[in-house]
Amino acid sequence: MNGAGDPASLAATATALQRVARDLVDAADSLDSRPAPGAPRRSPANRRLLAELADVCRAAAAVTRTGGDELNRAAYSQARLGHQSAALADEAAAAGLVTGPTGYAMRPGIVGVADPADSATRSAHLAGVRDRAAQLEQHMVREREQLIARLSAAAADAEALAGGLR
Repeated sequence: MNGAGDPASLAATATALQRVARDLVDAADSLDSRPAPGAPRRSPANRRLLAELADVCRAAAAVTRTGGDELNRAAYSQARLGHQSAALADEAAAAGLVTGPTGYAMRPGIVGVADPADSATRSAHLAGVRDRAAQLEQHMVREREQLIARLSAAAADAEALAGGLR
């Protein structure tokens, strides 16, 4: 596809990140819970420490969830773009075009000599297919760049969170 991974792998990684985020929220909720009746009381220092740890768990969950959401969004987008690209390839093949090292081209051989209108139609169709292929490729590149930017921002948030723990 576009070098950013296949949709299934992105979705699987997104699911794993979302699971980790849920586990972190569960851990935070557990840290915030009151001791069972009859259990020893927590000292104010312990309560503060547990509250801070719960806050860190929630912040880490938010960053992790963001990463998972971005990967999930990228997986769906990549799958959609892959289907559009395959549909374009099918359309081109049905129109008698071939895919070569430089993209779409006319099938080699003698065609259109007897019917200049047919040759013009094929040339116009080829130009349209090439334009749409270029648009798809540009869209894939933009999507990848945007994903990298959003994941970089999430990584910066994670680094800031980690820096605050030191």
